[in-house]
Amino acid sequence: MADTTEIPAYTKWGARLTTLVMLLLAFFLLKNCAVSLVYGPATEEAALEQYRQMGRQAGERQAAGEPPAAEPEVANPLLRKAYQGGFREGYDAARGH
Repeated sequence: MADTTEIPAYTKWGARLTTLVMLLLAFFLLKNCAVSLVYGPATEEAALEQYRQMGRQAGERQAAGEPPAAEPEVANPLLRKAYQGGFREGYDAARGH
């Protein structure tokens, strides 16, 4: 005798939702890897350090109460990330954290 019980609807929807979440995570992981492969070898350490210092100075100025400076427009996401990391460091250092 074969068991003919049907899989509950919440189990089907849970499996679909889990699959969707896993696909989204895989997409973002692959996107991050592709960005690193495209921009990583072409980005020099000096440029990364320059953007980190620019971000740090902007963070210190904003923590001191000056109006926020506009973030530099660059196509390279690694430079943007370095600027944002420096901004956070400068802001936290100026606030005493």
